Amino acid sequence: MILYQTALSIYSTKVRIACAVKGVAPALREPPGGYRSAQYRALVPAATIPALVDGGLTLSESDAIIEYLDETCPGPALLPTGAAGRARARMVSRLIDLRLEAALRRLFPLVGPQPLGPELLDPAEDALALVLELADAEGPFCAGATPSLPDFGLAVALVWLDALRACAGRAAPPAGTRLRTWQDAMAAHPDVGAVLDGYPGLVRDWITMRRQA
Repeated sequence: MILYQTALSIYSTKVRIACAVKGVAPALREPPGGYRSAQYRALVPAATIPALVDGGLTLSESDAIIEYLDETCPGPALLPTGAAGRARARMVSRLIDLRLEAALRRLFPLVGPQPLGPELLDPAEDALALVLELADAEGPFCAGATPSLPDFGLAVALVWLDALRACAGRAAPPAGTRLRTWQDAMAAHPDVGAVLDGYPGLVRDWITMRRQA
C-alpha cells in the first residue's frame, strides 16, 4: 500500500495516526509534482491528499481510507462495535471535519504579520464544544474505551486550534472534564504520540513563515 500525503496536512496526519493505532505501515510518499499537478492527478483523480493506493484501488477522503484499513487489515478496531456506536463515531468525525476543521481552515489565509482578531476563533471554539457534547459521555475516547475514527481528526485539529489561539493572543479556556479525560487518554496512547510528537513544531514553523512573509 502507498499513502500519498504531506507531513503538515491535517487529513494526512489524521490517517497516519489511524495507521499507527491499527498497526499498518503503508509506504509514505509525497504527491509527485505536488497534489495539484497533472502527474498526481493521473494517479489520484480527486487530486487531494491523503490518498491510499492498494493494488488496483485508489481511495481519497480520510474517513473512507480509515474505514477501508479497518475492514481489510488486522489490528485494533478503528470503529466501535454495534450499529449505534459506529453511527455515533461517524457523526462526530463528520462534525470535526465539517465544522471544527473547516472553521480552522478558514483562518489559514488570515495568518500573517498582523495578529488574528480573537473573535475569529469563536466558530472553532463553538464547534469544539459541540463535538465534546456529542462525544460518548463515558469515554474516555470520543466513541468509547478505545481510540477510533473521530479521535484521530480531533487530535490534529486541537494542535491547530492551540497554534491559532497563540496567533490571536487568546488563552485556551479551562478544559472541562470531558476534554481533560480525552486528552489524558490520548496522551497515554503510545501509537498516537509516535505520530503527533513532532507535529506541533511543523504547525508553528508554518505559522512563523506566514507571519514573516
